[in-house]
Amino acid sequence: LPQEAQWAPVNDILFLDINADGLEDLITVGNDYGIESFTGQYDASYGSVLLNIGKGHFKNIPSNKSGLWILGDAKSIIPINSKGKNKKLIIARNNQELQFFSIKK
Repeated sequence: LPQEAQWAPVNDILFLDINADGLEDLITVGNDYGIESFTGQYDASYGSVLLNIGKGHFKNIPSNKSGLWILGDAKSIIPINSKGKNKKLIIARNNQELQFFSIKK
């Protein structure tokens, strides 16, 4: 996976064909705030949108282009069935309110 997807723990991965090219892309969520106080939080991730470019390779799409910018200790990602071009997501975060996103194609 691209370096950007490895900066923090990944807690959930959603397989979803974002750009309708027949290849399953990946959306990841993560971070970990429940660790020992002397090591600090693992919080370098805002989530990742990874486009499948074939043969097991993925390209990171920056947050400013994908629309995904998750704050906090994200634990789960769920797609919402919706009409329209953009994919809708619900992000569950530990001890925080849900976040809703629309991923740009």
